[in-house]
Amino acid sequence: MLHYYSLFVLLCCTSVLSNTNKTTNLIVQSTRDAVVYLSKFGYNPCSDSTGFQCSFDLKSILKIFQERFRLKITGILDDATKQEMSRSRCGNKDPPLSFSTNIARPLGLKWSRSTLTWSLRNYSPRIGAAESQSIIQQAFDAWSQHIPLDVKRVCSTCSANIVIDFGYGDHGDGYHFDGPSGTLAHAYYPEDGRIHFDMDEPWTNR
Repeated sequence: MLHYYSLFVLLCCTSVLSNTNKTTNLIVQSTRDAVVYLSKFGYNPCSDSTGFQCSFDLKSILKIFQERFRLKITGILDDATKQEMSRSRCGNKDPPLSFSTNIARPLGLKWSRSTLTWSLRNYSPRIGAAESQSIIQQAFDAWSQHIPLDVKRVCSTCSANIVIDFGYGDHGDGYHFDGPSGTLAHAYYPEDGRIHFDMDEPWTNR
């Protein structure tokens, strides 16, 4: 079961758009699988070099991945690294380890206002509308304790800064969900404000 509140807090804090056209539920067993994973989630510098020759040091990239996930840093595709890569996760690419507000400012990745609204367009039937709204507001309140933003709910059909949807597979934004497990959700940079959850996941409030 996937804890709805915990993932929502994570999405609020990262809000980065996945750059893959279709996600797959990848079980990493081989070096080839690892390269696919590392390319998908932003570790492979050659993944966007179409038309150009490019090479990369897999050992160095594995060390970066292992450092991010607090694994033993070996540069080897060991069992612990395979297990971490095979876990269900957010569909967003991982930002560089050096990512900070100093990087975010020139990229314009901040909201231009201190008061935001959010709207829940639909919800998982496993939880229901009222409980989903309560959980999401709790997550925003937790977020607001650490950053200067006040985030309040508006009606499901109202215009809002942050719009939250649940969807299946190809849900209209070009970044397909992959069914149970694998990619759980993805979100967009400010000031786009879209947050999408995979409806196929076994969401729970417990």
